[in-house]
Amino acid sequence: MITRPKLNVYLTYSGYSDEWERMGSAQEKSIISYSDWHQIDDLRERICFAASAPADQVQATALERLLTENCESLEVREGLQKFALKYCNQDPANSCLVKGVIYLVLLLTVLIVIVYYY
Repeated sequence: MITRPKLNVYLTYSGYSDEWERMGSAQEKSIISYSDWHQIDDLRERICFAASAPADQVQATALERLLTENCESLEVREGLQKFALKYCNQDPANSCLVKGVIYLVLLLTVLIVIVYYY
């Protein structure tokens, strides 16, 4: 069962289990287990899939049933859906990796210009 405290820990790390695993406190790790984390991941992916592909009524009903069965309350369910939709609608240009590559290319370009002209 996904509870508010479990979802809060998950959201604290934006769904990145590696960060939670490495930097999470003992208290946070006592709140949410690996299986809870993967359950939230699975539901998040299902929500994204349903949002990105036209779902038929059977799939939509199945997702609604899964969310109702696995979320403690409507508040938890809505919080998970809000995060999932934000996650799956992210602009790739906002990712840290893309920004890092852009900055690296700019830095190399500046260095090449400096070396070339001096």
